Amino acid sequence: MLETCLLTDNAIRIQRSKPYLQTPLCDLQDIPTECLELMEEINNIYNEIVHWRKNIFEPPTSKIGRDFVSELALWLEHFNTGSVYQCIAVKIFIILPALLLQKPSAKSKASEHTLLLKKRLELWRQRDIK
Repeated sequence: MLETCLLTDNAIRIQRSKPYLQTPLCDLQDIPTECLELMEEINNIYNEIVHWRKNIFEPPTSKIGRDFVSELALWLEHFNTGSVYQCIAVKIFIILPALLLQKPSAKSKASEHTLLLKKRLELWRQRDIK
């Protein structure tokens, strides 16, 4: 048990001395206005979603499920690489499952879920998030 604590403590010290991200997390002066508008929309959506009851379905194992996972990975990549979306990438990563995997009804079927996920993913990629 003591060795685990020492390893964890060393990992924390290494993380503090050499952070993975070399760029600042958010500098609003460098962000284009369309990104600021998206940031405001995402913040509003996030503030609403945190009060929702969990009502999501399992992502399908088909191609559309892999597309959903790759979309999540894309937003993590935005965070890790320091892109202009870095400020909101984690929030988007958090809200995507709630937005795209929400059940239409309590007794909905898996085939409906696949079709809905496909439709919602297309809308998300067109940035139609309202």
